[in-house]
Amino acid sequence: MKFETSWVEYASVDGKTVKGYFAKPKQADDNIPAVIAIHEWWGINKVTIADVLRLVDLGYQVLAPDLYYGKVTHDENESQKLMQEVIDHPELAKDNLKQAYQYLSDRGASKIGIRTRGFDYSERNSAHTYG
Repeated sequence: MKFETSWVEYASVDGKTVKGYFAKPKQADDNIPAVIAIHEWWGINKVTIADVLRLVDLGYQVLAPDLYYGKVTHDENESQKLMQEVIDHPELAKDNLKQAYQYLSDRGASKIGIRTRGFDYSERNSAHTYG
């Protein structure tokens, strides 16, 4: 399947513009189901993008919202610090994810689901927002 991919500005959180990785099947209508793909504690990396493309291959439009505002790491200590910033400010993560949902809704998504990887981080954030 062919994809349309791009980094999109979908939110403004605490005065910061937030970009996320968006993809959909090429030439698909905007009213197809959508998925919010929450990244692991490393940030939006190659693994996140591969997950997004697998979901698109199944026929979804997908937005991977960025809870780290452009930061990506492979270092566990740095990942812990980035994750702790999100945990310490859950209201910002909640605002970020709600705006990701609104972005997909405004595009006309017929349904919106959540995809998480890594229970400790991404499921915690989806539970705070939607639980």
